[in-house]
This record gives sequence, C-alpha cells and structure tokens, in this order.
Amino acid sequence: MTGEPLAPAGRRRLREPTVSPRLPAPPDEYATAVAAAMQAERAALGLTVAELARRSGMVGITLHRVLHSQRAMTVAQLAAVAAVFNMRPSQLLAEAERRSATPRKQ
Repeated sequence: MTGEPLAPAGRRRLREPTVSPRLPAPPDEYATAVAAAMQAERAALGLTVAELARRSGMVGITLHRVLHSQRAMTVAQLAAVAAVFNMRPSQLLAEAERRSATPRKQ
C-alpha cells in the first residue's frame, strides 16, 4: 500500500492541480539579447511584427512576447524566424551572443 486514500470502487482519483509548465520564465540576459538581435534584423528588413509573424508562421502575440523578452521561444520558432532573415539559427544566436558580451576586466 502506498498510504494514499483509495477512491470508491469504479471511480478514478483526481489529480492534484499543478502549475502550468507553459508559464514564461523570467527574462534573462541571453533571452533579451536574442530578442534584441531579432528586433534589429526585423527593423533592418523593414518588417512589421505582424509581417514577421506571418512569414515565420508564428502567432502575432506570441512573437510580440518573444520580442519583448516576455516569453521563451522554441527551437522550431527560432529556425522559422531565422529563415525569414535568410540566416541560420546559429547565426542569429551568434549575433545575440555578440550583443550580450560584456568586456571583461583584466
């Protein structure tokens, strides 16, 4: 026995409510740098957020939240946005790393 109370015969025991794993994580420096790199590329191409969303296949509000570091993005979403910019995802990440790099004191 596990020590859990048994449900009446023929009835399933309900699970306890849990916190949704889809809640956005707090923004960090790297996510902010990726968002800034995406914003810069978007602006350089003269694309609106709506047009970038349409071309990448993302929902507009989702892209807006990603661009404002309010939501994490999936690798598939990163690849789709990078393709709109005619870049590989690694190039977009490299640009983000360049933007987030801070000079180190020697």
